[in-house]
Amino acid sequence: MSGALQHLRVVELGGGVAAPYCGKLFAAYGARVIKIEPPPDGDPTRSTGPFAGEPGIETSIPFLWLNTSKESVALDLSQTAGQALARRIALTADIVIESSAPGHFAGTGLAYDELAAEHPGLIMVSVTPFGQDGPYRGFLGDEIVAYATGGGMHLTGDPDREPLAGGPQVAHCSAGMAAYIGALAAVYGRQLGGRGRWVDVSIQEAMLDNIEIALVENLHNGQVARRKGDQHTLVPWQLYPCRDGWAAVIGGPIRNWLGAVEMFDEPRLEAPEYRHVAGRMARRTEFETLMQPWLDRHDRKEILTEGRRRGLAFGVLNHPEEVLEHPHHRERGFFHRLEHPTAGEHVVAGEPFRVAGAPAVHRRAPLLGEHTEEVLTAALGLTGPEVAGLIADGVVHAASEASP
Repeated sequence: MSGALQHLRVVELGGGVAAPYCGKLFAAYGARVIKIEPPPDGDPTRSTGPFAGEPGIETSIPFLWLNTSKESVALDLSQTAGQALARRIALTADIVIESSAPGHFAGTGLAYDELAAEHPGLIMVSVTPFGQDGPYRGFLGDEIVAYATGGGMHLTGDPDREPLAGGPQVAHCSAGMAAYIGALAAVYGRQLGGRGRWVDVSIQEAMLDNIEIALVENLHNGQVARRKGDQHTLVPWQLYPCRDGWAAVIGGPIRNWLGAVEMFDEPRLEAPEYRHVAGRMARRTEFETLMQPWLDRHDRKEILTEGRRRGLAFGVLNHPEEVLEHPHHRERGFFHRLEHPTAGEHVVAGEPFRVAGAPAVHRRAPLLGEHTEEVLTAALGLTGPEVAGLIADGVVHAASEASP
């Protein structure tokens, strides 16, 4: 094991997206991440498609993406013996990540105060829909709930239509990153001589953080943001159709726009009423109508090249397969091909940041219970017969029992 975080041991008790994404980032930079999953089916994401081949708990593509470089221990926490084992594993950790409802672990030995009483340096990261306190603390919620209650849906969609949710797991991935940052802050504080900390992450608040500009506008001047479809406030500043798809024409940096507008080969775009962004905003339709013929005559690559040559932040709409094969991603090594004993060869994403001199590691996601025996014997000192007895009692499952 190597990496910037190789000195850390993390125990992951959470399923879904946010908590595992946090654990994935720790594992990528060398932390040993032990994922405790419930038998017989494990993390619920294992049963979520799409699948790599035949549907099953070892072929879920979301699970394969979110759980790279981790170890899996299949442990039944509904049994007292399972709770006791999980507690012993947690007490070997620097960080515990969990995503159960507030109060779920009370009295099991796995609540933060119960663990910290024996392990004062422990850091626990709790990721829940609405946080550990407040009137919504016990409410359930998935991505669409966080997107809606966090204000994102109010801003997404056409102005004369119903609000829409975003396609990706924006709220949960944001919460996973927030959990990772909060945990690292707690680690840093502990290194300065402090104790461990309890990090409380609300998925809804992570969503709120994504719309901070709209919130600030409302707080400071009472302006309520409205749905604008794909229309940005500034002009031009959005995707427009072109000869082979869609291109992002961005009139910024604004200081470069006036010297670049001639690229559209339309003198009327250089008229005085369009020189200031306020004038273009007031005449959006007529301005964009004048731009469109040039866009219709050029493809995405040509538009991107011309805009960038003039110092403008142009872009293009790439299809998913183009993203995977994009030369920029290939050169940076963002995507990785891994071999899995059940799912076969598959591609996973890397991390959205790099640590100089400490490259990330990428190993396949574990089979359910693949490391049960190893962790119980090496980390807890149990003997082979003791582990066999726990398997026979249904307290733990090893990979051979838990996997298809």
